[in-house]
Amino acid sequence: MSGAYWDRQLDQRLGLVAVALLMALYPFHLYVTRIVVINLSYGDLLIGVVGVAWLLGVVGIRRLPRFTYPAFAFVAIATFSVVLALATDPPYLVPKHSAMVLLKLLGAIAWFVGIFVLCTRDTIRRTQVLALVSVLVGAVFAVQSARQGLFMGELRPTGPFENPNIYANYLLLNGFLAAYLVGTLQPERPYLGGLLSLTIPLFAASLIVTASRGSLIGAAAGAILLPVLYPGLNLRPYTKPAFVVPAALSAAAGYVVLESDRWIRDRVISSVESSAKNADTRVRRWEHGVDAFLDHPIFGIGYGQSQNYVREAGFGGPYPRLHNTHLTILSETGVVGAVAFYALFASVVVQSVRLAREHDPAYAFLGSFVVAVMATGLVTGVQTFRSLWITVGIVAALSYHHFGESLDVREVGADVEAAVDSVAASIGWMRAW
Repeated sequence: MSGAYWDRQLDQRLGLVAVALLMALYPFHLYVTRIVVINLSYGDLLIGVVGVAWLLGVVGIRRLPRFTYPAFAFVAIATFSVVLALATDPPYLVPKHSAMVLLKLLGAIAWFVGIFVLCTRDTIRRTQVLALVSVLVGAVFAVQSARQGLFMGELRPTGPFENPNIYANYLLLNGFLAAYLVGTLQPERPYLGGLLSLTIPLFAASLIVTASRGSLIGAAAGAILLPVLYPGLNLRPYTKPAFVVPAALSAAAGYVVLESDRWIRDRVISSVESSAKNADTRVRRWEHGVDAFLDHPIFGIGYGQSQNYVREAGFGGPYPRLHNTHLTILSETGVVGAVAFYALFASVVVQSVRLAREHDPAYAFLGSFVVAVMATGLVTGVQTFRSLWITVGIVAALSYHHFGESLDVREVGADVEAAVDSVAASIGWMRAW
């Protein structure tokens, strides 16, 4: 056999090992508390290695993923909002906070690019292996969490994240990845798909044990809106036992968990009541967030500055963050930043619709997860969750595999120059007007 054949075989195997290792490392975190407070995944190191190797032309293709320009636009607007804040030097400004959240954002976006780089070759197998490893590792944590919450009285388990909300989002991701795997494996490996479907009720039960209201809202939104988001999509395959059984078991598991623990039941039920824990202080913070937007409606008060604005406005509680992604983006980056943010993730959902209709209905679950995360964002900050950007990377890789859609690196400079000229012309027109 030729050397080229063995090179291809080695590339395929290394690619599968890389995506498997990445998702195995992803949930394990460490916290850095010096200079800035930030949580780092052990997978960040692998993403960094992949990025350097890609820049050197060792791995991947010399193209950028779909969604690069919308992502870049949002980062540029967020950075510009900070520059404007620095220029005016308002009393609430803490530059270190902006630097920290921009670093977190760029780190999360790196996962989007890294997933694309790793999955542009042998895409179907690599995305399946990525999802499979994530689901299996997540299932181990889910079993531990269910045991801790139901039999050991440990409230709100945090898994390896040291944060119940981030951990709940991880469980939510794996629930949707499991559904994606079941759907995409059904035609050729129905028994494996059926076996993996049994992890879905496990994730549902452990998600309720975390009592993370945001992720519970997200799970409901992603599941309920699936047929709404994909009108005309053939949903007949999802009436098969591989989907009906885990759906029924998920409902049963949720009922058992709620009946087994009064604290969890009361917390979940009170989520929709005005007397919910921290509801009064959260509403006060949101009111200050609305004031921040009204004060600076175009470009906002500066990315990463909402917590400082809330504290400066007189909020004396220990948690000044808005805990609302949508209000955070709107107040910190204004209407311009919000438009870029929603355009980015709306384009991901729309692309998943296209992929689901034209190729594999299982791709619908990827877009549904993005919707679920946006719903979660109503009560917590999700824009830097790695899970969100991992899904964007998967959709971008599938877009390249099925449609050949990507960006030529050599054309980026010309595209950016044209965009700058267009913005300059628009500013000139507005001044003249």
